[in-house]
Amino acid sequence: PDDATDDDEDDEMVDEEDVQQTPEELAKQKQEREEAEAKLRSQLMDYEIKSGDYQIQVHVIEARELKAKDYSGTSDPVVFVEMDFGEHKQKQNTVTLSKQLSCVFDDLLIFNLRNVDREEFEQGQIRISVMDADTLTRNDMIGAYTVDASSIYLQKDHEQYRAWVALMNEEDVADTGIQGYLKCSIQVVGPDDKLKVHHDEEE
Repeated sequence: PDDATDDDEDDEMVDEEDVQQTPEELAKQKQEREEAEAKLRSQLMDYEIKSGDYQIQVHVIEARELKAKDYSGTSDPVVFVEMDFGEHKQKQNTVTLSKQLSCVFDDLLIFNLRNVDREEFEQGQIRISVMDADTLTRNDMIGAYTVDASSIYLQKDHEQYRAWVALMNEEDVADTGIQGYLKCSIQVVGPDDKLKVHHDEEE
């Protein structure tokens, strides 16, 4: 029996060795990582962040599988979009839709930020919050998504186009996990940039 156990252990050790990567595979991964870093550095050079005027367009398209907040088993979703760029803070919201857990907003919110310093922009954040609207009490958070403006700016055409994002509720520790999904586009137009226009067939 002892010998059998030793044989089993040897087999397990061989199995672990089988899944280990070869030096060639490790070298290939290292090369791919270095190439990706070099590409990112190149993008950073191409997309130089400057001080000046910025326009940020947020297209709130639709929501799905939102968590119900009302006793009726639905919610009354409204989307708030906030710009936080140091002294430059702005907030807008979509229309409120009644008794919906999956719905289409198709609202375009445009923010014009004047004289933004480069450092302010690099630390700037865009926060998109889906709330359950209440007429008599405070709106309830369903879930939110926050992204750094610089990470959007460094993407192709300075935009995140028609992307589904997961909504999380950071205000209520009891509400763990994904609270729903939001489809949105975010485009950042900086100094000397041109707005990327999408044609209907791309939608």
